[in-house]
Amino acid sequence: MKRTCLSLLLLATIIVGSGASTAMRARNQPVLSFMFWGDAAEYRENVAATKEAARSLGVQVKNIQSGNYDTDLPTRIAARNAPDIFYVADWRVAGFASKGVLVNLDPYLAKDPTFKRSDYTPQSLEGLTYKGHLYGLPRGFSASVLYYNKDIFDQMHVAYPSAKWTMTDLLDAAKKLTTKDHWGLMLHSGPGASDKPTFNWFLWQYGTDWLNPAGTQCTLTDPKAQSAFQYVLDLTYKYHVSPTATEISASGGWSGSVFTKGKAAMVMGPQRWFYLYAPLLGPDAPKFHWSVQLPPLAVDGKHRYSYPGYAGMGIWSGSKYPELAFKVGSAISKSVGQRIIAGVGSDMPAFLPALHSSAINIAPDRQADRISVDALQYTRIPHYPENMAQIQSAIDHDLANLWDNKDTVANATKTLCGDINPLLK
Repeated sequence: MKRTCLSLLLLATIIVGSGASTAMRARNQPVLSFMFWGDAAEYRENVAATKEAARSLGVQVKNIQSGNYDTDLPTRIAARNAPDIFYVADWRVAGFASKGVLVNLDPYLAKDPTFKRSDYTPQSLEGLTYKGHLYGLPRGFSASVLYYNKDIFDQMHVAYPSAKWTMTDLLDAAKKLTTKDHWGLMLHSGPGASDKPTFNWFLWQYGTDWLNPAGTQCTLTDPKAQSAFQYVLDLTYKYHVSPTATEISASGGWSGSVFTKGKAAMVMGPQRWFYLYAPLLGPDAPKFHWSVQLPPLAVDGKHRYSYPGYAGMGIWSGSKYPELAFKVGSAISKSVGQRIIAGVGSDMPAFLPALHSSAINIAPDRQADRISVDALQYTRIPHYPENMAQIQSAIDHDLANLWDNKDTVANATKTLCGDINPLLK
């Protein structure tokens, strides 16, 4: 099915691209290259959004898809062969901007009366800003929410998750929902190893962070941080409500697959991203009923946090056509491109008119789409230092044994802080 769809998509792209290419060459117009991540399903979204922007501006855009984006893009940048426009994740903005890889977009924004910051979610702009300057045109966001299998809850006579849930309620429900047939709770992959979570969210839940406010010192040896890490470990190794890395591999390879196969009652993960990649929609969607709820309240019972992921479109500083690249990126970040993004389901649109339109209503249970919007107000932008790529490598290395229960929280975090602190100088 996927192979057939991809073949048809590629054929359509060749036909459309060939006609456009001939016309553009006749007018001697420049060709802009646009590099993006994603599989065949997201490819359709990207090509559609790009095609519409190119058509409206009368330019040609060469789409470059990468299945190994985090390696391919830096390699091309280093070789001075980067695309004119490319997707840039929020965690890469500081690193790329500090090294002069990205174009400062502020001068272009000042000359473009159609681009209004008020049209975008404030968090998406903040996540793409470095030292007060915007380095990415907003594309979309995905904030963490709690997915749950309504059929398993009904079967086990457990009340559905509510917005009043605390971390204790989450654990209590996970215990009741865990059987030989399914786990109570899955954690989506993120910094760390073995499909463990983006731990920033758990740190926030316990009233702390991984860096001090100035971003100059690792704080993971703080008692609150230690408690957050222990909570994560206890889910698997004390209460056995979450699977081990080996069990995850045997059950589908990642949290989304395990949930889609009905082997997990709940999964904490990025909201709309699961729609496309689990997949929870389309011909391969599961037969069970599912919905979404906001993340549980923090341990203080007052605050709520949703871990965000923001994506933008950066312009390479080596581009021959930065102004034209800005126009194309800006067009994609606005109405048509954003509605396409919303309809596919890989992200929530950062463009407010699209975010509050009917284009986002694609889930069988409308609560899932509503919560996807509500989660935005609880997002908090994490610390992403300039050396985040190196820091990420240290995180993956130093916490690997911890996630496999082969190290203690105290020792692993002490080692990690020792490796991180020199990278913050």
